[in-house]
Amino acid sequence: MRLAHAAQTSRYRLLDLAGQGQYGQVYVGVNRESGELVAIKVLNERHLLTRGFLRELNFLLTLQHPHVVGCQAIDYIRSCQPGQSQYRSLVMDYCVGGTLRSLLEQEQSLPLATALRIVLDVLAALGYAHHRGIIHCDLKPENILLAVTPTGWQAKVSDFGVARLIEDAAGTGHTGSPAYMAPERFYGQTAPASDLYAVGIVLYEMVVGDRPFHGTPAELMAAHLSRPYSLPQTLPFLVRSIITKALNKLPQRRYKSAAEMAMAVELALEVIEAEHQQHPLLLSRSPAAYMLGVPSGYHLETLPHQFLSTEAAVYGLVENHLMAWSVVNGAPLLQRQWCVTPTTAQVVTSPSSCWLRLNLSPPQLLWVQDTIIPVPCQLASGACALTIDASSYWCAETSIREQQLFLQLHLLNGIQQRTLIRNWHGGDWLGTFLLNRRYGLVVSRDQCPETGDWRSHFDLFQRRGHWVLHTQLPINLRLVTLGQQPWQLAAFEDHPQQPLLALLNLRPWRVQRLGLRFRPQYLCSTPWGYVVAGRRSLNLVSHNGEIIGTAESEADICGVGFTGDRQLWLIRRADAGYVLETSDVTTWDIDLIL
Repeated sequence: MRLAHAAQTSRYRLLDLAGQGQYGQVYVGVNRESGELVAIKVLNERHLLTRGFLRELNFLLTLQHPHVVGCQAIDYIRSCQPGQSQYRSLVMDYCVGGTLRSLLEQEQSLPLATALRIVLDVLAALGYAHHRGIIHCDLKPENILLAVTPTGWQAKVSDFGVARLIEDAAGTGHTGSPAYMAPERFYGQTAPASDLYAVGIVLYEMVVGDRPFHGTPAELMAAHLSRPYSLPQTLPFLVRSIITKALNKLPQRRYKSAAEMAMAVELALEVIEAEHQQHPLLLSRSPAAYMLGVPSGYHLETLPHQFLSTEAAVYGLVENHLMAWSVVNGAPLLQRQWCVTPTTAQVVTSPSSCWLRLNLSPPQLLWVQDTIIPVPCQLASGACALTIDASSYWCAETSIREQQLFLQLHLLNGIQQRTLIRNWHGGDWLGTFLLNRRYGLVVSRDQCPETGDWRSHFDLFQRRGHWVLHTQLPINLRLVTLGQQPWQLAAFEDHPQQPLLALLNLRPWRVQRLGLRFRPQYLCSTPWGYVVAGRRSLNLVSHNGEIIGTAESEADICGVGFTGDRQLWLIRRADAGYVLETSDVTTWDIDLIL
């Protein structure tokens, strides 16, 4: 299926393909007016009049609830195929946090408070559906989507494709997922209590880290009908009681309604929160820590004003010198240094190159090699923050003045210049990032005037001088860093419960969170992921969100860099000043395949 952009009369713009649904392709889209992200399900004409599709569409239009993935509109997408003028599409809620399944694959198990809050959201959705005579019949982590909120996630139940009306539920067969099906479902009997049994399985999986039963469909049927299961005694009594009642083999002995089960979950959550003052949002797995020894390497009397790295070297702006180090025989060696004025110089790096912007009249751009080479690029005058793309093709200068954000876009050969202007919200500029040869992104944050909650803004623009879209997330980001994986950024999320690392995947748009045990101060990209460092701790994180290495230091960490695919650089405090040192991370016995 080949699609053009949404018709100009449409309120929505297609951004990227997100996946394949039962009745057609699902795209990420954006509301042109509000910037709200939506899921646009482009419908396959062959399925439009099928009974299953019409049933799901009826349920989608009937169920309008904060914890149900709802249908916002029916739209039309223009087609590129001859003879086909346009496609019908459903505009639905888009959840940037992914599915509960993806979160469980990352975390294995969740903290009790996080799991119980997700269950409360699911029970609210089921109670609403049951009250309207609808049984979901296929509740599982894959059908629970997560919207990102300032405090965590808002769970939304999706996929009512096999749902049934209560009056039509008898003798409907056992469609659904055997791993989460109640015993009576295997005999063609379905009731609201069947959905609550599935909730019990999901809760079990969230807090234990695995489902109670595994096997083929026949083996799963036998297990659900007659096999007992075990619960860790370390779980609180109230949580074990909830799971035990929800997973009773007889439906009449389970909770009478979703509301009754929600009351039991709320009680358990209140007790857990009263007994424990600290409630981490996530318990991200990490390997045993590597202990960094006494700082040993190149001595620095003062801390660099800037400390950045490329594939081959690290660069530091130290007093009135720009200094470059590389690794020789496993130790840092000063290769070159140039005299500069720190107050007028800005160092910029890409994975392959180092650049120096001199804020003179007129400003100058210099390419740092064995010698410093002037670049014929006419930079904007005044104090501007410079960024250069990874291929050294174009650059952007960012400045904020008179309540407006100005972007000066240049090709490095000096041929093309463009200016972009956007009204400024008065918050904090977090960075301008050139994603490739065509697109760039401005990231900023401010506080909502009504609630005081932080929100992060994302403004995508083209090199030719056009704003493409604006969207936002209700989270407080800092230390935003462009990754070496295409269309990915990483940032520190200042969450009230615990520090988080947020991986921002732009295609398709998705936010992945990792729980940290320290507050990050430095964030550095690598060919395989990121280095996240705090005052005396650091994590090595892969592009897919796995913590693959951990290190602890007795001396304060004051700077981080990375060269090649394995060489970590640290500036650590010493008795007399600072020490620049390097370490091969593959010697840490970590799970890293290069």
